[in-house]
Amino acid sequence: MNIAVLGLGNMGLAISERLLQGEHLLTVRNRSKGRADPLLEIGATEVDAPHAAVTPAEVVITSLADDDAVQEVALGEGGILSAIGDRTDVDCSTISPGLSAELCAALARFVALPILGAPQTVRSGDAMYPAGDDSETNRRHPAGGLRPPLAVRHRHLG
Repeated sequence: MNIAVLGLGNMGLAISERLLQGEHLLTVRNRSKGRADPLLEIGATEVDAPHAAVTPAEVVITSLADDDAVQEVALGEGGILSAIGDRTDVDCSTISPGLSAELCAALARFVALPILGAPQTVRSGDAMYPAGDDSETNRRHPAGGLRPPLAVRHRHLG
């Protein structure tokens, strides 16, 4: 699967490393240069803009600091919305319910996928992901299509 990860803090790095273990094609983007260097050594591709990461991806994962960062990357100029079409955006960021609802309304397929676990549990596949999305997205793409690569334990919360 071709996946984009936007945001390479501790959790975004762990998600990316886990996905690369599964031999997925991975495109990454981070606002601070240098964070992707360890991922580039193991096969990831880095781009400079959110829309450039989204273009080749089947699924987009955001793991960003807060509402402002998610809003800028998802809905801002040159952001996810400008390139995603009907592909799925999976947000692992800690954001407000209001922004989550806004993203759900703006994007064709949106999955709120918070992570229960530390970065090391993500790397090992032992983190838990309680997925929140509409029933059609969940039926067609459980947990954004990421259930097997990320972890064995997912819980759909609606």
